[in-house]
Amino acid sequence: MRNEYEDLRFLFTCAKIEPDCIIDGGANIGFVTHEFQTYFKKSKIYAIEPNPNMYSKLEESYRGNPNIVALNVGISQAPGKMTFNINANTGTSSFLQPNDYHSTHLAKKKLETKEIDTIGLDAFAVREGISTMDILKLDIEGFELEALKGAETLLREQRVHAILLEVNLIESYVGQPLFHQIALHLLERNYHVFNTYGLHETKIRQAIITNFIFLSTDFRNRLKQNFGNDCGW
Repeated sequence: MRNEYEDLRFLFTCAKIEPDCIIDGGANIGFVTHEFQTYFKKSKIYAIEPNPNMYSKLEESYRGNPNIVALNVGISQAPGKMTFNINANTGTSSFLQPNDYHSTHLAKKKLETKEIDTIGLDAFAVREGISTMDILKLDIEGFELEALKGAETLLREQRVHAILLEVNLIESYVGQPLFHQIALHLLERNYHVFNTYGLHETKIRQAIITNFIFLSTDFRNRLKQNFGNDCGW
């Protein structure tokens, strides 16, 4: 079955761009980092993970790999410090509190809280000398919109080609922004839905969460040079 990484490889090949910089926001122990490394062998990947326990495994896995930089920070609007909730199910650890459903299903047990350093993506790009984030992946448990707000310059200037986001259709965390809010935020900055991947549902078939790829208008225009009206836009 086709997945989001195959689609990203296809899109960048069609656009005749070899990605130079990929951000894996919410890298955990590096599952997605590995996928990106497999599909984009020449790219520099910044694997960003706030949970220090997961970061130690991430850093160990990729130590000595010149194309992968592991960072133990969270992504927010700006540099600072925030309280991070570390759960037994590490994939549910978040700056946000789980709601009733999530805390009785996937996010059942909180282990501890830690003060975590945060970065904003605009400031991070300046610090690292990154002109373009070819792929920005964010799977940060309800904090995706906060991270996007910290990339205002990058987005306004179309310096992110493709965004791979985990988004919720109903809340998993108290007060988290949902798909329609994130999609509107990106549309106002000229980013458009391309496709969706891996829908998760409750027992009564309520859609909860899925992944979306968004593409910049500039990137879509490059694709249209090759495909014309067959693009669908």
